[in-house]
Amino acid sequence: MRKFQADKIFQPRGVVLDRPIDLGQTNVFEIGPGVGKHPIQYAIANPSHRMLAVEHSSERFEKFRKRVEAHRIKGEALMNLDFFQCDAESFAVHFLPERSIDKIFLLYPNPYPKASQSNKRWHNMPFMEFLLTRLKDGGELELATNEKFYADEARKVLAGTPTLKLVKDENLTKQKQDHYVGRTHFEKKYLERGEAIFQLVWRYI
Repeated sequence: MRKFQADKIFQPRGVVLDRPIDLGQTNVFEIGPGVGKHPIQYAIANPSHRMLAVEHSSERFEKFRKRVEAHRIKGEALMNLDFFQCDAESFAVHFLPERSIDKIFLLYPNPYPKASQSNKRWHNMPFMEFLLTRLKDGGELELATNEKFYADEARKVLAGTPTLKLVKDENLTKQKQDHYVGRTHFEKKYLERGEAIFQLVWRYI
């Protein structure tokens, strides 16, 4: 695999952090949150944590922004939620200090199922090595997908990373977890269909 060249990554245009990342705080980073259901719920449930979310799609980001505005109108300030429309690589390189993140969420990423697209899967990208350097000691990387091949491949590839330990590996269905509410619109849809979803968590050691 080719090496990730952080010095070749341009700073995302128009992205500004209002305050620097406090290494003493619990910081969470979500890549590709879509219209924002999960990061908003997470921020509300964990007011002492700082949630940073980056969405590449302008259409989904606009829906995310409107969703946040609706919550703020209801009185939920969400001051611990920072969300941006930009590329995850550029944001991580230019705004995430080394060993600054307690948890990274990759919830239902595009699986790029064709063999010719395998280099676009997160676990196969050179960027993954850099991304892991942003995790604090004991920090976690969580992946959720409804694609068994994607979970199997991620499990196999990341097993070769000596700094990661797989600490959670679950196959979840609505039938098994009737009390479980989907964290994203995709997850809710898959559970309602009775599809299996795969949740894997690695800890940085």
